Amino acid sequence: SSHQTFLLPTGVGQVRKLVRDGILDRGDDTWFHDGKHIVFTGQEPGKIERCYIQDIEGGKPEPLGPEGVNRPRVSPNGQYMVVRDGASYLLVPLDGGKPQPVRGMAPGEEAIRWSEDSRWLYVYRPERIMQLYEVDPLTGNRQLLRQINHTDPAGAIGLPLLLVSANGKSYVYSFAQRLSDLYVAKKMLR
Repeated sequence: SSHQTFLLPTGVGQVRKLVRDGILDRGDDTWFHDGKHIVFTGQEPGKIERCYIQDIEGGKPEPLGPEGVNRPRVSPNGQYMVVRDGASYLLVPLDGGKPQPVRGMAPGEEAIRWSEDSRWLYVYRPERIMQLYEVDPLTGNRQLLRQINHTDPAGAIGLPLLLVSANGKSYVYSFAQRLSDLYVAKKMLR
């Protein structure tokens, strides 16, 4: 019913579990720009979900941003966090400023990540033919980076998932595929 987050060493070291102290973890952890904190969506008993920040060296998760949001994406420069608020996205200044709608995103689009220079958001609409855009969340300027077609659309079901590198030059996507065989049976008369 709840995700658990573990820190795995890339060399010698111990696996460590981040304790979430009764907060139901939604499993959308993302690294904070300093590399020492993780931001995630969680829900305390009797409250609505929201984003939390947690020090990876230990400590209790602390609320970050408004209530009722999820899918945090923190800018590399640490100035902003983009969060999903229902069917739209909010731009949350991390200096305590007022959240505002992300400009330039069309209904149904998903925010994937920030560009490495913190200027753009990479967004797409999860459809069979995906279009990847970079969007300036402050001005609403947007430009198409590429159109991505399934390499093998036969039997594709559900919505695709798209991930993109911080420089926008590489991407991966996945989708579910269900293949079957169709037979025709004819009644044979004698």
